[in-house]
Amino acid sequence: MVFCDFTHLALSKSTLQALTQACGTQVAATLATEAQAMVQVPDPDMPVVWRTPPQPASPVMHVSSDGALINLRHEGWKEVKTVAVSAVEATPNPTTGNLDVQLTQHSYRAG
Repeated sequence: MVFCDFTHLALSKSTLQALTQACGTQVAATLATEAQAMVQVPDPDMPVVWRTPPQPASPVMHVSSDGALINLRHEGWKEVKTVAVSAVEATPNPTTGNLDVQLTQHSYRAG
């Protein structure tokens, strides 16, 4: 019911559950791979490959975070933290002389 209210798409509970489990499985696998890479002992015979740090999408970035409680089946209430990062685009408004600010290129993470 809540999903339909937000998206205006009618999905059965079983379909929504299957989609959520499939996406969750993919996310969990990606996070497990990232975690393993962070603690993996380097092989001394392998060359060191330095990663290029990611560049911000704009000179000014907007970050917002929040937390919420969710009720997990068989586990009870748990807190989930979320963050949204967006590029800030500011353009002068010729009528008012002020800057019109728009957030673009959104990225989200929750854990």
